[in-house]
Amino acid sequence: MNEGHINLLYDLVEYMERERRRLFIATVIVLLVVPLALVLNIIGFFSITRWILITDADFIGTLFRGGRSFFSIYFVVTLNTITSIALVFLGIKNLLFLKAWDKKLNKIKKIEKKIHDEVFKDKGLIEN
Repeated sequence: MNEGHINLLYDLVEYMERERRRLFIATVIVLLVVPLALVLNIIGFFSITRWILITDADFIGTLFRGGRSFFSIYFVVTLNTITSIALVFLGIKNLLFLKAWDKKLNKIKKIEKKIHDEVFKDKGLIEN
């Protein structure tokens, strides 16, 4: 293995570390924003529904006489909830993957440190 290959491997490890950090930050942001957005969406939905039911009796009478219902609106909220739960599940799974990735990178760093110390020890640059 020549010096070019070694430099390429070091660059690859550094790239993996940078990408792991970026992916971790993106995952944490998503895990914070998705539940917050879901809660705000549900609160907004129920407050608007309550406002319509309480204040607009004419609209409700027309709605039920016309054979319409709130089924489609509830479907959208349910779909939003299921999607949010799926995103949180995938985010947690991604964090577990990043944790395993970090363990592997730490093993590589330990090997690099050991090789570095042995090389300099053989050259007599490091004292026992």
